[in-house]
Amino acid sequence: AIGRRAVERGWLSVEAFGHALAKANALTNDDCWLHAGLSEQQLLTLREAAETHERSPTSTPSGPPAELSLDSTRTASPNWVGETGTLDLDQADAANRYQIQDELGAGGSGRVFRAFDRVLGRTVAMKILRTRDGGRVSRFLREARATGRLEHPNIIPIYDVGVMPAGDAYYTMKLLRRHSLNHVLGQLAVQDEDTRREYPLSRLLLVFLPICQAVAYAHSMGIVHRDLKPHNIMLGEYGEVLVTDWGLARFLGEAAELIVNDQGERVTLGTPAYMPPEQATGRLEEVDELSDVYGLGAILYEILTLCPPFDGADSRAVLDAVARGQLVAPRRRALGRAIPAGLEAICLRAMAFQRDARYPSAMDLHDEVQRYLDGMQSHEAKRKAFLAQASARDYQRTLAEIEALDDEVDALHREIPSWAGLDVKRELWRTEDALARAWAQAGQYYNDAIRGFTQALGLDPKADEARAALAELYWSRFEIAEKRGETLDLIHYDALVRQFDREGRYAQRLEGHGTLVLQTQPESASLKLFRLCERDRTLRPLDSGIEGQAPLGVSSIEMGSYLVELRAEGFEPTLYPISIGRCKTWTALVQMLPSGTLPPGFVYVPAGPFLHGGDPEAPGGVPGELIEWPSFLIAREPVSIGEYIDFIDALQQHDPALAKARAPQTREGDGMIVELRDGRWHPKEILIEGEARKRYPVGGGHELRLPVMCISAEDALAYCHWRGMRDGLAYRLPHVMEWEKAARGVDGRAFPWGNHFDPTFCKMRFSRPELPQPEPIAMFSTDVSVYGVQDMAGGVQEICRDQSWLNNSGKPSELVGMLPGEHLPEQCRVCGGAWNRSEESSRAAAHLVTLSAGRSVSTGFRLALELVDGKPKPFAHRSHTS
Repeated sequence: AIGRRAVERGWLSVEAFGHALAKANALTNDDCWLHAGLSEQQLLTLREAAETHERSPTSTPSGPPAELSLDSTRTASPNWVGETGTLDLDQADAANRYQIQDELGAGGSGRVFRAFDRVLGRTVAMKILRTRDGGRVSRFLREARATGRLEHPNIIPIYDVGVMPAGDAYYTMKLLRRHSLNHVLGQLAVQDEDTRREYPLSRLLLVFLPICQAVAYAHSMGIVHRDLKPHNIMLGEYGEVLVTDWGLARFLGEAAELIVNDQGERVTLGTPAYMPPEQATGRLEEVDELSDVYGLGAILYEILTLCPPFDGADSRAVLDAVARGQLVAPRRRALGRAIPAGLEAICLRAMAFQRDARYPSAMDLHDEVQRYLDGMQSHEAKRKAFLAQASARDYQRTLAEIEALDDEVDALHREIPSWAGLDVKRELWRTEDALARAWAQAGQYYNDAIRGFTQALGLDPKADEARAALAELYWSRFEIAEKRGETLDLIHYDALVRQFDREGRYAQRLEGHGTLVLQTQPESASLKLFRLCERDRTLRPLDSGIEGQAPLGVSSIEMGSYLVELRAEGFEPTLYPISIGRCKTWTALVQMLPSGTLPPGFVYVPAGPFLHGGDPEAPGGVPGELIEWPSFLIAREPVSIGEYIDFIDALQQHDPALAKARAPQTREGDGMIVELRDGRWHPKEILIEGEARKRYPVGGGHELRLPVMCISAEDALAYCHWRGMRDGLAYRLPHVMEWEKAARGVDGRAFPWGNHFDPTFCKMRFSRPELPQPEPIAMFSTDVSVYGVQDMAGGVQEICRDQSWLNNSGKPSELVGMLPGEHLPEQCRVCGGAWNRSEESSRAAAHLVTLSAGRSVSTGFRLALELVDGKPKPFAHRSHTS
């Protein structure tokens, strides 16, 4: 107790403390401490402190367990923290500070326990000397002193040193929660599969390197270990590599021990199988840095062979073999293991019998292994990259198969009607299953390629081919994400491509700038380019700063959507949308219409490509496809009830029965939405009622501005014919492709105004607080396409023509409003949203089917016109049935 307190107060060094304990049997207690260097006053002070502690009721009596004398069940708060919150070192003894737990192991010089340090609140490893022998106590404290001087990340740190109340010396150190290198090599020797996966040779060499660094550092501090072996290398759970057990360490400035046995022969210290010849023969004065180099070589030997360098019937036989230099080369010792010749040469040089033949220092050995490892890693990196390249090729091949299967699935979906039987649909299902398997296989190939190239880079950071291959793989995923509109994946793979594209191969592709070449007819048209940018969730034209005379060429233009405004004297102003894809060129010749050729209420949609379909959320939608479509004209607004009444009023004059048959109604004569008064037809006032009347009062003619509804496809065709005769133009119903292009422009947007939906943007079910009911045309200014076409997302769904009209069934072509070669099918397409429909039908790519003869409160139509030689097609009288 006196000696411990003297060390704590700094009055004695740990070494002097150990020497005093070693002489305790030869001197009286007081002389022991006075001889160690304490003054009489210091001794008196320490004795009084020790006696006071022994009288304290909180002191821990010595006794069983005899060598520890610690209460392992103590949980009360420590009483050595005074009122000021500072430690009272006179009372902070080992009994109070440490709570001993389970035993972790035992060695030649002591036992190691798990202990809880109540002062610092952490679990530590406590090594306690098992003997009171003066020489061993001195050596034990020398170990603590040597380890304490070595502040290195690969040398286990010492936290505390002292003497137990019963007189046993101890020190505490970091507790490692895993195992030793000896344990790992033992598991490898019995071919434990998990250990083999975790510790290949390359990993073991990476463990060996910090061991060399730790030993080299100790040498720089004038200390040699003298007992290097796998058992004294601890591996932490977070990759730590620590050199432990410095109990045999020697300070090079001090004289070496001379140890003889009873026969007067020199004996040695250490572990026979791993010690160099000079240590095996007891020449401890020769044991220095080169001896530790040998010990490092012995560790490397066991890493290569999974067995110690020497073995024998007993320690004497092993020592004799070491002393005679009877080392068996690693590749002869472990015939079943693939030991590289280069590593064997390094090991044999480190363990050379002649001291001057060994590596001059631990760092020289480290550097030699590092050079080998670099070469080994470079070779392994090439092997990993080679295998990964094969997976990358399989991945790209599978992507091509996926594209073909995707097209086949799309074609089958178009060919096979929803009502088809199981026998017909099995082919579709088989193809869909094959597509799903191909995606799964592509994912596996992709993961294998990514893992292989990443491992290659980890082994060789200079593996530029692996880095470039990763950039290519990530670029392929970027393209898929962009095609699918997956924004988060797009951002993710953009960052990965930039990270691995050291050569900048993808810089321009990621930037995405394209090229624009525009010509016009007439040639001298002036052009002004507007960038379509999102504001309040709608795409709005903003001046791009690009304008000039045609032809206009822009060599670098940001990818995105644009609107070109064309003007030329003697020609109608023209709006021409363009979409610059990633690194794509948009080339076009825009035909302008002569002034006066555009009928009132119509807009011009110039010829060119547009994205048809490709909206997975659109009901009845189809896969995306770029379609070239000729120029056409389409009505700015759907046909209103007022315009349609002009038609049935005309019929009323010569055929009242036909007029009534064509009148808007839900069923024949039942649910009429118009009424006959004074020989003329009028919309019923009940079309607008309730809260909506506050917005559209009675008498304001608002009912006439409602879109016509409750008409059949035949009614719409009859109106086209009548209107054509009246105006001299060949009005017709728009084709679904024309309707979609007029609604979406060319950039594949989801809605006429952009890609975001809000109920207030169009007339649909939830646009108003009151119950849904129809409203006049053009009351929602947001529901306008890039060409200026109104009410395509809301109002009424519109009847359109499609390819099914060109079949050989249906009503004859003499029906009014029908084009040559067309027959009205039993079912026809309707496009767009309606006042009583939800968001899904408002999507511009939505194509639903209705009965041609059916009538609905949500169905109407608008007109279209073909262009012939740049002019609207005139009406041609044909025989027909009215």
